Amino acid sequence: MKKQITLLIIMLLSFYAFGQEKLEPLDIGDQIPNLKFENVLNHPSGEILLSDYRGKLLILDFWATWCAPCVASFPKLDSLDKAFGEDLVILPVTYQSKEDVEKVFSRIPKLKNIKKPMIYGDEVLRHIFPHKTLPHYVWLDAKGNYLTSTNGEMVTAERIGLYLQNMEVPLPNKVAYQEYDDARSLFFENEQINGKAPMLFSVWAPRIVGIRSGYKIVEEGHHYRISVTNLTLASIFKLAYRDLGGYIAHSRVEVISKNAHNVSPKYSELSAKDWVDKGNTYCYELAVPVAQKEDAFAFMRDDISRAFPEFEARLLEKEREVWVLKRVEGQAIPKESSGDYIFEQSHGGFALENSYLYAFTHALEAKWLQHLEMPLIDETGIDYPITMTLETSASDPDQINQALKAYGLALVREKRNLEVLTIMDKPKNP
Repeated sequence: MKKQITLLIIMLLSFYAFGQEKLEPLDIGDQIPNLKFENVLNHPSGEILLSDYRGKLLILDFWATWCAPCVASFPKLDSLDKAFGEDLVILPVTYQSKEDVEKVFSRIPKLKNIKKPMIYGDEVLRHIFPHKTLPHYVWLDAKGNYLTSTNGEMVTAERIGLYLQNMEVPLPNKVAYQEYDDARSLFFENEQINGKAPMLFSVWAPRIVGIRSGYKIVEEGHHYRISVTNLTLASIFKLAYRDLGGYIAHSRVEVISKNAHNVSPKYSELSAKDWVDKGNTYCYELAVPVAQKEDAFAFMRDDISRAFPEFEARLLEKEREVWVLKRVEGQAIPKESSGDYIFEQSHGGFALENSYLYAFTHALEAKWLQHLEMPLIDETGIDYPITMTLETSASDPDQINQALKAYGLALVREKRNLEVLTIMDKPKNP
């Protein structure tokens, strides 16, 4: 109690010459009040009036005995003080007691010969110049104007000399740490940090009602990002294996699991809508530095394994009945063409101008014939752009074949060995 009363008296005495004036934190450019401090070590009179330092560069050194960098900097600061003579004063300031300060200076050999005036028990200056980290240095010009605040790396003979020569501040203002709620998500629930994208992250979420399903892969700025919205687990597995198997159509996916009904609606007795409403679709996002984009899909596979540890997937070679696009023996095939690329598709057919056949076969397998659940393979050997117009029902293979005759091509049902993305139960560890 006695110590608290003493500290209160010190604080009251510190408001010398200000009567009822209220002290508020200062901004850059403000002038510091002419405060008097009677809680001072190593000073002949035992007190300091800030106006005593007018005409000099004054650097307030906020420190504490527990701050190792603060204590370690004292010999350097004492040398700077002496080197610049009457042009500079570095004044240490601490909120701690006289006893705490004297104990440190008597115990550490390199501090025993330092007899700098310093303010202890301070509650005034730390209020005028609020800060959250130590050491903290406040620079005041010859008129007592607040120039800037810095960390210790900025307090050098070179920078002090530049200021004294040019009377300009040759250094940036110290950025204060932001407060945030560490009980909440760092990147997603703190306004001070939200929007500052981390260098690498991944996140899962359940279905988000009101946004379309799909995915997007973009490279922007320093990030390569994969964003998935409201997709089935089967579709997410397909996307994650595209760097190993290229584009994987639904017809090249097989689920062999006791929980297959959770992976794709085709294995469930529920209607597609009820299956989705039950929470079987997911959102996911992964962002990696551009330099690591080649590893992005491997990272995605690892994330799936962590989020859904009951499943695993492999690309396995299996025999399947497939559609094979072939040349019809004895008939002419489209010649190579050149010019602007055009590929158009609709329920009424296809139009290719200077387009590769891949655009056509991909559209058939991924969209128009996907209901037949048969992979499609191109064995025509046509590896150049062609022009071809097919007026036909885009979802009827018989009608497509009729249209293809004019170009010496045909869709044929045959069996082939091909890679199938197989999703299965992960074996339990013995």
